[in-house]
Amino acid sequence: VVLYDGYGVAKTYSWTEDEREMEVQVKVPKKTRAKDIKFVVKPRSVDLRLVTDNDNNDNQNSTVLLLLDGERQLRGKVSMDGTFWEIRDMDKSFKKSNNTNH
Repeated sequence: VVLYDGYGVAKTYSWTEDEREMEVQVKVPKKTRAKDIKFVVKPRSVDLRLVTDNDNNDNQNSTVLLLLDGERQLRGKVSMDGTFWEIRDMDKSFKKSNNTNH
């Protein structure tokens, strides 16, 4: 059995992990809404992007900011049923969750 645990700080995120769970924290602008987040999880990777519209509903003028690169492989396998993301206001402990069921 191989157990992973630790923590780290990268340029755009920080993370903690143990043998059963991994948590990644990414800072986003205060007015970020759930619909601005594009989250894709695969068995060995997580892709997280912030998509903002520069002009009201015109997709051609969207800005995409890569927060976590899905091309980078994780050391362990992701439990697809136990994966979720949330937007949390760290100042007010406000929490909005969005579960993924694949």
